[in-house]
Amino acid sequence: MDVNKQAVQRRFQRALPFYDRQAKAQQQINRRLLSILQNTRSDFEDILEIGCGTGHFSSLLQQHIAAKQWWLNDLCEVDEHLAARLTQPYHLIVGDAEALALARQFDLIASASTFQWFADPPRFLTRLKRHLKPNGLLLFSVFSPDNLVEIRRLTQIGLDYPSIQQWHDWLAADFQILHTESAQIRLIFESPLAVLRHLQQSGVTAVSRQAWTKGRLKRFCADYQQYYSSNGGVSLTYTPLYLLARVKA
Repeated sequence: MDVNKQAVQRRFQRALPFYDRQAKAQQQINRRLLSILQNTRSDFEDILEIGCGTGHFSSLLQQHIAAKQWWLNDLCEVDEHLAARLTQPYHLIVGDAEALALARQFDLIASASTFQWFADPPRFLTRLKRHLKPNGLLLFSVFSPDNLVEIRRLTQIGLDYPSIQQWHDWLAADFQILHTESAQIRLIFESPLAVLRHLQQSGVTAVSRQAWTKGRLKRFCADYQQYYSSNGGVSLTYTPLYLLARVKA
């Protein structure tokens, strides 16, 4: 996958002050991930979270999951956000998770809405196996190819999201899949401009390299209003996939 990590980092860094207000879909995803995990296991020694962002998922985990050591990773400098939100000590590792040299193993590696930004997901999953203890769990959410379908249809802009079958194929050699689930989260905004603001302030537009001219913006808003009006506003659809797997011996 062709992902410009520097662009991703810049746009998420700029979005940090607004992220918690805008990331309603991601917060729903975080709560569902926690629920899936609680149905499996609730005590761990070492936990690694990849792509912790402002710490919403980290906070949920700390409130409901027992662990001795918390290791949190993000591409951006997020320590200020984490310190204000988390109640237990943690180690922050700033950097591209695909390039990190991890020196330990974990009972749980978790990640919410992050793996879709990776250049080589199958290779990364193979690496993660080496950093899980026996019977260690991998819990993560990504998005299906139908994610943000409204934006993709109107602009031809979007990530190349792998299918659920591709994730299964990539996991099959090293992991036993315990849970798979797909869902749809439909958000309503007052206008197409509010949709664009939401995407910008949640960092999702990191793949967009096109300039918004006045004419292009006017056409986009008119088309969005025509095709995706809903309940007095316009809709935007997220399609998360949830996966829980146990490392094979």
